[in-house]
Amino acid sequence: MTVITADAAMQALLASVTEEAEIRDAQGRLLGIYTPQAQARDYHAKAAHLFDLAEAERTLAEGMHGSSLAEVWERIRALENQG
Repeated sequence: MTVITADAAMQALLASVTEEAEIRDAQGRLLGIYTPQAQARDYHAKAAHLFDLAEAERTLAEGMHGSSLAEVWERIRALENQG
């Protein structure tokens, strides 16, 4: 990840941002998306309950592995051909 250091003026501007915000140049082209730290913590908290690391580690230890992308596409194509 690249790190950009914000000067005092940029910090003052970003301090007022309370939710995810697009940053655009003068021509309206998207430069990036800024996510305030508090909101980023909320994303992590929401994601944490959707993923059980202990279960993933147990599954891996038991030798249960998922399907490759090629296998998934093969099953999808087979289902499409049935319809």
